[in-house]
Amino acid sequence: MKKLFTVLFVLLAVSLMGGMADAIRTHTPNVAVVDVNAAAGAGAIDCDVKSIPNGIAGGISGAGGVAGATAAGIVTNGNASGYVTAVGGGITDTDAYKWNPYIGDKSIGVGVRSDSEAMTGATFDIGADACLGAGVVGAVMGGAAGQGTLVGSGLIESPRFFSKSTGYTGGIAGQGSIGAFCGEGVAGVLLYGEAGAEAGALITMSGFSQSDSWRAVDWFADGKKEMMGTNVGVGTNVEATGYNGSSDSCLAYGSANVDGGWVAKGAVSTRTVQTANNGSGGAIANATGAYHASGGLNSTYAGSAIGYSQTSITTFYGMNGSINSAAAGMSVHSGPALLK
Repeated sequence: MKKLFTVLFVLLAVSLMGGMADAIRTHTPNVAVVDVNAAAGAGAIDCDVKSIPNGIAGGISGAGGVAGATAAGIVTNGNASGYVTAVGGGITDTDAYKWNPYIGDKSIGVGVRSDSEAMTGATFDIGADACLGAGVVGAVMGGAAGQGTLVGSGLIESPRFFSKSTGYTGGIAGQGSIGAFCGEGVAGVLLYGEAGAEAGALITMSGFSQSDSWRAVDWFADGKKEMMGTNVGVGTNVEATGYNGSSDSCLAYGSANVDGGWVAKGAVSTRTVQTANNGSGGAIANATGAYHASGGLNSTYAGSAIGYSQTSITTFYGMNGSINSAAAGMSVHSGPALLK
């Protein structure tokens, strides 16, 4: 029995030594593998409408963004590393409301405002190193986002027992922006050395649109002034950043690049028309404004258009005729903004 046990032990030892010898002869490498990814995205739409006697205002807004990044690679007899992040999404809000002008009696107004914000961004940081080995780690990233708002308001003035005029006033305002980026990188090594690559981008955009229409009656001792008008405005802001870098040594290399850009636009228009019911003429006011721009990463932008149109009909008790007036204004800005 003891002799049988001894024989079995010797056979097992020979088998184990043979397996180790096979492993040594085949030079089984030490392998490091990395595979990581990240993605994010969201979107939203909002709308609202408000009505009053002879007037209505409404609008819609939307925003959203997506982004993703991934890194993967393999290195023998060394290290492989990959880190990625992603951010994407948007928020928006639209509110319609009733309001009163700061002047006059029998005044009424209706308006709407929309706000939205969107963003997209991603980063990667990869590396590879080896000693008497080889390998490569690669990464890609990309994203897109957009935001926009569109609103309008209007009022109609119809004859009433206290009214000496008819007419209408209204406005429309809209703005929007889109942005996108993409990037790639690689870090590799042959025999020995270490290398790395990194890149990142972030584009944030925000904007608003607003339109307020109103009418008012101002009584005084000898008569009254009937007024109508609309205020409009839009604004767009963009901030885009990007970076890339690489490092290498010995028989290793690294490279990275990222590119992207954006486009922004906005426009407003308002018109007010008022006519005296006693046949003594009327008044008309118009205003329009617009902006547009585009740019790449590491740039900022601020655009806005603010304007109004307004008319009035003034009549006097016991007198024929009227005194009519019209006014309009518009201010437009388009240019780079300071980084925060």
